[in-house]
Amino acid sequence: MPALAALIVAVAFIGGALSGWIEHGPSTSAGPLPTTTVVRSTTSTAVADTVTGVRTQIVDDLTADETSQRLDPDLTRRRALAESPAAVATRHALIAEAWAPDQVSRVEALYDRAVLQAAADPTVPSVTDAVFEVTQWQALTINGTSAQAVVVGHFRLHEPGNVAARPLGGYATVFDRTWTVAVTLSNGRWRLEGRSAA
Repeated sequence: MPALAALIVAVAFIGGALSGWIEHGPSTSAGPLPTTTVVRSTTSTAVADTVTGVRTQIVDDLTADETSQRLDPDLTRRRALAESPAAVATRHALIAEAWAPDQVSRVEALYDRAVLQAAADPTVPSVTDAVFEVTQWQALTINGTSAQAVVVGHFRLHEPGNVAARPLGGYATVFDRTWTVAVTLSNGRWRLEGRSAA
């Protein structure tokens, strides 16, 4: 599973910076695909509860993961703010919430570098908040304490400095993408082992 997680995360970062700083545009989505749900359980109620729990926590994890990469809109000081002890502590807390324990230190190091690099680039938008919105669940496989999902969705990003987003209260919606997400159950919560988008 660690090799799969590393591959998924590597693919997610190839070809661009952090997922929140991808091209903006109208939402689009692929056509419907069959939904696959495999859950080992004894009752249909338990199956439904498990599926709902996994889906809810994947959305929460993707939201926390994206929000951890936030940047202050003040371009003159956003790099200094991004590396401040308070910003680092907040970023690390969100990463620890979203990611499985075996991934946390690697993701912290990766995001610390990427956020500082993005903060130094004035062409990168300052995203101060993010929410992952699901367009369609395409597949979900749960096997014990591991699960993998395929979901079509997009991020709704708060970008105070984005002039085009001002009529919408500073919010921009990123294109729909098809996300493959691997999670494991850790301390009662499903947490990311890896995610990629196509």
